[in-house]
Amino acid sequence: MSQPRGVEARMVATHSSPGALRRTFAGVLLLIAVGGGVLAGTAIFDLAFYSGYTLPGPSMEPAIGAGTHLWTRPEGGARVKSGDIVLLRPPVSSGLPSPVITRVVAVAGQTVAAHDGRLLVDGRPRGLAPTLPPGTAAVVTVPQNTVYVLGDNRPESLGSNQYGPVPIQNVSQRVVGIGTPTSAVLVVRTAAGLAVATLAALVCWRILRRRQRAPDPSAPVDPGPRPLWTT
Repeated sequence: MSQPRGVEARMVATHSSPGALRRTFAGVLLLIAVGGGVLAGTAIFDLAFYSGYTLPGPSMEPAIGAGTHLWTRPEGGARVKSGDIVLLRPPVSSGLPSPVITRVVAVAGQTVAAHDGRLLVDGRPRGLAPTLPPGTAAVVTVPQNTVYVLGDNRPESLGSNQYGPVPIQNVSQRVVGIGTPTSAVLVVRTAAGLAVATLAALVCWRILRRRQRAPDPSAPVDPGPRPLWTT
């Protein structure tokens, strides 16, 4: 007695559902493997192109405290903007060690002024004014190809108020992260990404290989060799 076509179709769908679930699971694991690979790749990129520094003193307080870890990446001086925190080589005449971590408060063409104890950049207030040495002009227009730099902690730092605007080629790196433990985090990210990618790819490979080895239920069954004679 033949079964209705609807019942037969349901039986086929029910029989094939475990394979479909395995394929879906394998696809999810493949996506996890790709994500882990991307995570590891970005961490390796960061290790190769980013640097870690520790702020040695209070020159950038209160924004950045002494001993804070900083992420930096190479940045040409021509690309820095007002407000960027940078690493630069101070003029030799300043007597400061290199590099110096400081903030760009003005770029070429902007006007820096001190008025009533406030720092003004193009007429806008930018915190406390630094101490100016005797004979220093109270208003300065930043020359071409230079930047005007100051630490956030004006009484405890030296900047362009002491040694003048700095050539942009002296700027080597820009701070892109504050308060992050440097290379240790990248090493952990790399190891975790590689581990996730490897494990997910291995499980995915085993699922697909098991599926390839599984017999096809719709294939005809080989009855084996026929007898040479019958009774």
